[in-house]
Amino acid sequence: MLAKSLLPAPKWLTCMLCAAMLAEGAPTIAQPATCPVTITAFSVEGARYDPLGDGFSGTITAQVESRTDEPCEAELQLTDSSGSRLRLLDLPGYTLPLRLELLAAPGVTPLAHPATARFLIPTNSPPLKVHWLAFAQASQLLPPGDYAMPITARSGDASLTSQLAFASPARAQVSFAGGSPNQTIDLGVLQPGKRGRAVLQVRANTHPSITLVSANRGHLSNVNVPGATIPYALTLDGTPIDLRSEWRQAMTVPTNQHGQMLQIEVSIGEFAGALAGSYRDDVTIEISP
Repeated sequence: MLAKSLLPAPKWLTCMLCAAMLAEGAPTIAQPATCPVTITAFSVEGARYDPLGDGFSGTITAQVESRTDEPCEAELQLTDSSGSRLRLLDLPGYTLPLRLELLAAPGVTPLAHPATARFLIPTNSPPLKVHWLAFAQASQLLPPGDYAMPITARSGDASLTSQLAFASPARAQVSFAGGSPNQTIDLGVLQPGKRGRAVLQVRANTHPSITLVSANRGHLSNVNVPGATIPYALTLDGTPIDLRSEWRQAMTVPTNQHGQMLQIEVSIGEFAGALAGSYRDDVTIEISP
């Protein structure tokens, strides 16, 4: 009978006791204090720009030191000349979206915005370096020249400004559609008036010149019988090209990633009594800025 009178404690009471015990026994973790820092160095290293390749790339490095002897943490951000967090290469007449990647390092933590980072500074720590990789590419190619913009590293009341500077070299590139440097126009069985075509792509960040040189001065030559030839004509985007000597012409092409497409067309001239066999000519196409 005595055993039956020992009723279990109400569930609500048990839960309250558990919660109280957990709260009372939970350890408290001391958070590092926010410390004032000095930005002792700030630079952009390895800055380069390839207009027809991967665009701009470089490494942004800030070096910071704590002004206290205690372990602490701080935030660092990169800003542009207006004080906004860095996200663009804002150059005279051109704006390129900037992509930043914070390099992993002990005590360095990325934040939501790629131009910001949090870092922990242990007691008696040597200067801490924070590195970002920077990339920029746009459909519009930068003309040849020197470019620069100021960027600033900020942490609390500390700041240091550096120049993000690079040069854009004069570049021009020619390839067949699809990116191939070589292409064969196969005319099959030769007949007067037979035609063949190919498409060139020209890209440049300046006004280039294009050059065409025919190995056989505008004739297809029998590969086995020297001197046996068949004449042909070549046009570049409808313009007749005189292949009896080197042909060269200045061009104006759109300064974007796509550049300009040009159609090459060859047509076989009149001939009779040609020797049987394979005929060919090699036309070298060059582009120069």
